[in-house]
Amino acid sequence: MIPYWLHRAEQVALLNYVALRLSLEGAVETLDGSVNWKTYRASNPEAESMTIAQLLKVEVHGAPLPTRTLPGQKEPHANGGGATIPRGAPGWRPAPLLE
Repeated sequence: MIPYWLHRAEQVALLNYVALRLSLEGAVETLDGSVNWKTYRASNPEAESMTIAQLLKVEVHGAPLPTRTLPGQKEPHANGGGATIPRGAPGWRPAPLLE
């Protein structure tokens, strides 16, 4: 067997882990820009320490507040201005919509 193939499974596992980790980072940045998340977090101080399973069961009631921008100000981006993951990157998955 070619020595390269011996470590191929480990390399694929590492690549998948890194891709999923970057995807999670992008999802968290997108979450920080969500009006529903801001509304829920403001009314529930423990929201930051809840598990994902608990958060999936949460429903936000009430109308979301529209975002306001000042004249001459650029519209905020959903990713919060951080590093973005290109859509064609290996392992890229869209963030689930929480709205």
